Amino acid sequence: MFWKSRLFLIQEHLKVIRFFYFRSFVFFLVDFAMCCAYFFVNPYCVCRRFFQKKGEKKVHVYGETPLTLWAAIVKKADITRNDRLIDLGCGRGRLCFWTSLFVGCSTVGVDWVPSFVNRGCFLARLFRIAHLRFHCTGISRTSLSDATVVYLYTYHSDEEKIDFQQMRTGSRVITVSEPLLKKGFVIDKSMSASFPWGDTEIFINKKI
Repeated sequence: MFWKSRLFLIQEHLKVIRFFYFRSFVFFLVDFAMCCAYFFVNPYCVCRRFFQKKGEKKVHVYGETPLTLWAAIVKKADITRNDRLIDLGCGRGRLCFWTSLFVGCSTVGVDWVPSFVNRGCFLARLFRIAHLRFHCTGISRTSLSDATVVYLYTYHSDEEKIDFQQMRTGSRVITVSEPLLKKGFVIDKSMSASFPWGDTEIFINKKI
């Protein structure tokens, strides 16, 4: 399993170089800077240490969505520059930078790990990405009233407290592995997906 996961990540990185680095020099610079920032302490360790200090039992909850997969999700969900995306549990924010630069929509990354948010804010200011913001807070305390798209990747008990009902009609919530079983939402679309840990389904849930 370990070597299969490593091979997946290597292949994914080569695809990112091929499909994205040559299309946006700014994204190449951002991604390179991000790799350097986490070279000695990877984001999995950062997240684990944060949860350990909080006394959490589940400390292995960090994961990242492959950018090539996210590009396919963006196309499937019809995300455009007119949308406002909120990434709940954004981690180091790689997905947020990609969306801001390749889609051009207003993007907000939310995470409660301070080092993720601080580094994300620094890079956004350094490369002058005006329509990208990061907030250090719990995902259940994030206002979704002005979001047209919400992405929710990992599961944590805090998710049960998220008020999805404040979202406007027609807004979408993208979930991994399980649909959003909330009143007022229906599964609009779904697609298969591959992560380093295995294959699953992506659900695009729409507010009706």
